[in-house]
Amino acid sequence: MENLTRLTRTDFLKVSKTHKIYYEVCGNPIAETILFIHGGPGAGFSERDKRFFNFDTQRVVFLTKEELPKVFLLDVLKKTQPSI
Repeated sequence: MENLTRLTRTDFLKVSKTHKIYYEVCGNPIAETILFIHGGPGAGFSERDKRFFNFDTQRVVFLTKEELPKVFLLDVLKKTQPSI
């Protein structure tokens, strides 16, 4: 059986006035939900990470801040860096 990624939603989760987290939801919407958080700075998640899941029997939420557009990241950095 082929294990296809079934992307059901992609969006940004607002966690503060200036910070958002990118997420994707894949898999069976009525199955158990698994939360996948990337492994460290710069790691993000990729299609390669998705090979560990069976989207016919699982629903997986992938979270990362690494997928944000560079313009958005620069804006966040300007707002969060202390002035010297």
